[in-house]
Amino acid sequence: LHMSLRAVAELYDEGKAIFFANTGHLSKPVSKHNWITETRGQLFSHFHMMKESEYVDSFRKKAGTGVLGRMLDILQLNNYSVNANGINGHAEMLNGDPSVPRGVDVIRSDGLDPFYPEKPSSTTSINDMKAAFRDLNAMSQINTGIYGDHWSQAFIDGEYRTAEIRGALGDSTANTVNSFAGSAGNRLKMVSKLIRTRELRKVNRDAFHVHLHGFDTHREMVASVNHLLTDLNRGLDAFVKEMRHINLFDQVTVVFASEFGRTIAMNTVSGTDHAWGGNYFMLGGAVNGGQIMGKYPESFDKLDATNDGRGRLVPTTSWDSLWNGIAQWFGITDENELDFVLPNRQNFGCQLFTDKEMFVGGTQVIEGCQGKRLVLEQTLRLNEARYLKPEEQLEYCKALIKVIHEKAPEIGKVRCTVIDQKVGRRLSNDAATYEMTLTTDLNTDAENENSFSVLASDDATANVLEILKENPDFVLAVDNVTTVVPPSVAPTPAPATPPTTPTLSPSEGVAPTTTPSLSP
Repeated sequence: LHMSLRAVAELYDEGKAIFFANTGHLSKPVSKHNWITETRGQLFSHFHMMKESEYVDSFRKKAGTGVLGRMLDILQLNNYSVNANGINGHAEMLNGDPSVPRGVDVIRSDGLDPFYPEKPSSTTSINDMKAAFRDLNAMSQINTGIYGDHWSQAFIDGEYRTAEIRGALGDSTANTVNSFAGSAGNRLKMVSKLIRTRELRKVNRDAFHVHLHGFDTHREMVASVNHLLTDLNRGLDAFVKEMRHINLFDQVTVVFASEFGRTIAMNTVSGTDHAWGGNYFMLGGAVNGGQIMGKYPESFDKLDATNDGRGRLVPTTSWDSLWNGIAQWFGITDENELDFVLPNRQNFGCQLFTDKEMFVGGTQVIEGCQGKRLVLEQTLRLNEARYLKPEEQLEYCKALIKVIHEKAPEIGKVRCTVIDQKVGRRLSNDAATYEMTLTTDLNTDAENENSFSVLASDDATANVLEILKENPDFVLAVDNVTTVVPPSVAPTPAPATPPTTPTLSPSEGVAPTTTPSLSP
């Protein structure tokens, strides 16, 4: 941990902070051998990766919405009083579904100006301005269009909302007792003031977005990071003290994240360049801290399974994983509602964190991950040499799960993820047909050793293909090789070359480490 982040180190030692190792945007679990073909998104671009970290929706199933906005949507529909707050700017992470009536309050760190100027020009009084705006945005006339109505309503809502927030921030309850300073401190001071006024604002679930700039350190990285993290540490220290003073630290969780990590190796001007996986942290009074979740690289050698060159790390933990546990802590535990918040969570099988792991008093587990695990290999014939698209992989998993439930309904919840695919040879007797081998990770709550035995039969293979025949790219399955291994909360990644025969030796599950790595 950087020497400047003393407040974070103290919270970690106190058991109030967690680190997330090698985390970033993923469409599904990948390795350095297949990430190019298996990852959706424009990697290494600030603009695009910032959006991915805010959307947490690789396939845009909930287009235009962000992960915090979708959380607030569910809570609002469940009769919570919620609010989205952007400090010094709007963030797409806060956008909810347009059908849910709620906007985003954008509030400067130094407060809000009055809607009407306190010192109007000599020729126009405040009353004149109010009269003009009332006339401009009055009831619809016969020639008024839908866009005019929408603008007028937005204007009126903005005027009232500004007055409401200014009134709350002007109340004595908003006054902080701790000294905030610096860029991060000023932003977190406004968050503190808004939390203090939650009752005046009639809110019991708040989401805040604070954006800190300056971490694109292509030059002179050491000096820049020293300054930025010193500022962040000072702000976090004051914020934690403020929350403890008002006895709300147990009800607040702070997540620190970035669009991507940086290369481990320096460039020629003492800077670092765009990479992928990064290490982040979360803190709060209810956090089950003192642990590192995810898998930290075993080394930064170029031969390491995560190192794609210059210390650019392929993530082993997705944003979906950590937000799953945070959503549960926030009050969202229904499986369908979690799928709304995280539309791509099913693509990560059992590689999702839970509030039971992340928070004191958490009770949730990942349904379908408490029993047996099976690695299934199946060879398909395709009419061209290509990989299955992510959407096709999801359809393949749906077909497998459907067959399992039809033949063994007692097995309960099943989770399925395609973890590798290999394009094989072109069949000599058919120039237009190619072999494709899929490796799939299946998990269930069932503990019977033969839980997945229904897939070993020829008729099960035929049933899967019958379902897939609706897609002309799926022609025929010619092989079906399976092996059962012990369950694991975080299934190990697929090997570079999947085995072609079953193995009788168990695979070793990877549990989160609780101590930082000493590797350089």
